Amino acid sequence: MTQPAEDLETVALDESQPDRYVRIGTMLNATLRAEFIQFLRRNSEVFAWSYNDMPGISPDIISHKLSISPAFKPIRQKPRSYDAERYEAMKNEVDKLMTIGFIREAVYPDWLANSVMVWKAKGGWRMFQDYTDLNKACPKDSFPLPRIDELVDATAGHELLSFMDAYSGYNQIFMHPADSEHKAFITDKGLYCYNVMPFGLKNAGATYQRLVNRIFAEQIGSTMEVYVDDMLVKSRTADEHLADLAIMFGILKDYRMRLNPTKCAFGVSSGRFLGFMISQRGIEANPDKIKAIIDMEVPKTQKDIQSLTGRVTSRATDKCAPFFKALIGGKHHIEWTAECDKAFQDLKDYIGKAPLLSKPLPGEFLFLYLSVSNTAVSSLALALVVSARRLQPYFQAHTIVVLTNQPLRQVFQKPETSGRLVKWAIELGEFDVQFKPRPAEKGQAVADFIAELTPSEASEPGKTPPPEGLPNGSRLDQSIPICILHVDGSANQQGCGAGLVLTAPDGAKMEYAIRFSFRTSNNEAEYEALLAGLRLAKSMGTKQVSIHSDSQLFVNQVTADFAAKDASMTAYLSSAHLLLQQFKAYEIRQVLRSENSHADALARLASAINDKIGRKVPVEILAQPSTTSVGICTIQYEDTWMSPIYIYLTNGTLPKDKSQARKLRYRSARYIVINDILYKRGYTTSYMKCVTEEQGKYVLREIHSGVCGDHSGSRSLAHKAFRQGYYWSSMYRDAIAMVKKCDKCQRQFCTRLKINLFFASPAHPQSNGQVEAVNKIIKKLLKRQLNSAKGAWPEKLPEALWAIRMSYRTSTGETPFSLAFGSEVVVPVEIGESSYRTEVFEPKANEAALALSLDLIEERRTAANLRNEAYKQRVSWYYDSRVKPRSFRIGDWVMRKVSLATKNPTEGILGPSWEGPYEVIGILRSSTYKLRGTDGKTLGHP
Repeated sequence: MTQPAEDLETVALDESQPDRYVRIGTMLNATLRAEFIQFLRRNSEVFAWSYNDMPGISPDIISHKLSISPAFKPIRQKPRSYDAERYEAMKNEVDKLMTIGFIREAVYPDWLANSVMVWKAKGGWRMFQDYTDLNKACPKDSFPLPRIDELVDATAGHELLSFMDAYSGYNQIFMHPADSEHKAFITDKGLYCYNVMPFGLKNAGATYQRLVNRIFAEQIGSTMEVYVDDMLVKSRTADEHLADLAIMFGILKDYRMRLNPTKCAFGVSSGRFLGFMISQRGIEANPDKIKAIIDMEVPKTQKDIQSLTGRVTSRATDKCAPFFKALIGGKHHIEWTAECDKAFQDLKDYIGKAPLLSKPLPGEFLFLYLSVSNTAVSSLALALVVSARRLQPYFQAHTIVVLTNQPLRQVFQKPETSGRLVKWAIELGEFDVQFKPRPAEKGQAVADFIAELTPSEASEPGKTPPPEGLPNGSRLDQSIPICILHVDGSANQQGCGAGLVLTAPDGAKMEYAIRFSFRTSNNEAEYEALLAGLRLAKSMGTKQVSIHSDSQLFVNQVTADFAAKDASMTAYLSSAHLLLQQFKAYEIRQVLRSENSHADALARLASAINDKIGRKVPVEILAQPSTTSVGICTIQYEDTWMSPIYIYLTNGTLPKDKSQARKLRYRSARYIVINDILYKRGYTTSYMKCVTEEQGKYVLREIHSGVCGDHSGSRSLAHKAFRQGYYWSSMYRDAIAMVKKCDKCQRQFCTRLKINLFFASPAHPQSNGQVEAVNKIIKKLLKRQLNSAKGAWPEKLPEALWAIRMSYRTSTGETPFSLAFGSEVVVPVEIGESSYRTEVFEPKANEAALALSLDLIEERRTAANLRNEAYKQRVSWYYDSRVKPRSFRIGDWVMRKVSLATKNPTEGILGPSWEGPYEVIGILRSSTYKLRGTDGKTLGHP
């Protein structure tokens, strides 16, 4: 429903009839207001003040048809009984509709509906008809209604709007004459039917939408938006609005459509349209809906709480987590806690403060945030797919940048993805979706902010002040020699130890590694290293010491920046303070682990030694490696057909041309990168390795004329390369070129031209046809492989047999090898150019797969047998369809074809081809007859 959101003023269209008025916005300037009033008074005929002012849409333009399904029998509802008040209201309504011509009396109707009286909110009765049975018999009209989201987006951002509503819009369309009596209804006074389209019919909305789409076809989307009978005229600037209204009013006059003046508002800047607040600023939530949420009472039942959990909000699981906890005990043990009260109030505040939305501009990037939380781990891939489906117009028109720290792009591209993820990846490939990590805050900026706002005089609660008498811990006297002490501790499963390096003022270093015979934590080991280093420095007579460690905890505890809460840490800290008091000055600071690597290595060495014997470990310094370096040559690869796809899948880089980028995204949806190798998802096989054209020619050459090659045709050759797991963009074209260049394949040139060259041989009895067919194939392969070396056929026979075993047969759809052993053979080309199954080969998994194939081999053989039978039937049908049936009767005279066995050898090639005539004396079966010659002798064989 359309409704303005600002104050309106009424304007009488005719001063002699003040009750006939329209409403306009109060924010118009004086000049524009005067123009509006003049325009509306000049076009007052488009408004209807009663049903008599509605001429109706011409039936030549549109009329409503029911299209009742013949499978449904007509239903006549039994009349219902009402009280006297309802009967009186029903009589008045019927009289009014009869007067204006909306209804007429019906005679012998097939369908009959009851009248239902409903009390109106403003008082009085309204009559409806119960067309439930009739609606069931009518198929749904699939004419699409506009998407509300698209209408709202298209309306936002305009300076001036006008909201209009048709006067009893459905009743302005006439019924088709043949369907008029099907909408008959019963009253206490008689039977009536509608001449116009009534309310309550199943497809009435679709019919009306079809009408407005037809008459406002050029305006919808530019200056108008229409949703059934709700119409809106929009203008970017106020100066254009009256011109846009004039065009619409002209169309209303041409098609005799009338508006309801009480539901129209002209010249407003904002209003409610289809449940949203629309203005030039953007899109806002409906205040009525927000008020209903704010006034919502505290839920008391399980159903009320479940309605809260179903709200579609950002991070809904985090906001609704207390509600889920309240439902744990079931509907009879609901625990509504103070946490639930706070979450309920927070949810109302969040929903009640809906932000202002603005429609995206063309070419603008849209950001989609996906994340997981502590209370819920969402299905990020599903969330992205559902978002793409719900927001499909935005995904199609804009580049979507998905900001998430989860590896979604890798999930959609990894080979072990399930079928569902593969389907989702192809579905998202239609859109321009880019995955980017969430930008992190600048750590330095946060540190500077804290440093500037933290008072230097304030002391942290719980901080342990340094003991009195402790020497200066921050300033060293440069005139006195200073020793540098690096300390580190180590605690692991092998043992515990400490390492320290004491550097004297003259640069001499003393290395010390200690292994503990007792268990310590890492922090305790750090303190032990510090204490040992301080004792060593004291024994050397050091006055000032600079202590370096990579442990943040004990450094800040010694400087009193951190508090030592553990009893063990407190004891170690006291011991450290006692030793530090014996120095004139000291400095302790935290360094990077890389700057403390020497002491760290000593600590790890000490903790790894598992005996109690002290030792010295000599360290040899090698000037050069013990192995001879091997020269490496750089190989330069040129761009191939795979390069754009590979770069896009690995780095997300697209061409600058938008059309090329869009094509590349579509194309890349069926490709995947596994171990830095590009594979294509196939329809007949799982993954096909992508190779270059040069590699592809090697694959074709090996399959065509290699060890197991059978010199097959181009289409078969390409199909075999597919089935072996290889793909490149010019596969079929290269296969055609290779077959054309093959000398052995071109020897069949005469056969293709139907020139039969064969050796003459005497006829012989028919033997096993299948054996003959296989022998013919073997001979054909041997001839191609032997070339001129005809005597070497025994050596080439195994290769010919292997070519047959690994070739797919059209009759079975399988290779003979797979039907015998349950899996495909590894052909030589897969050794020269590795395929997917050789790349990812694992012995245990392969053995399990072979065992499973053997278990399923019977089913595979059964399916191949069924395909073979179907193939034989197709061949038989093809042959029979070209044979003209010819039958003979007993007594007919026929000629018999001369065969090589019956031909006279002295006659030569010019001898007769037919002999006879013969008389048919018996019919043995179809096309088989018993013959007798003119001499009266009967032939021995039919």
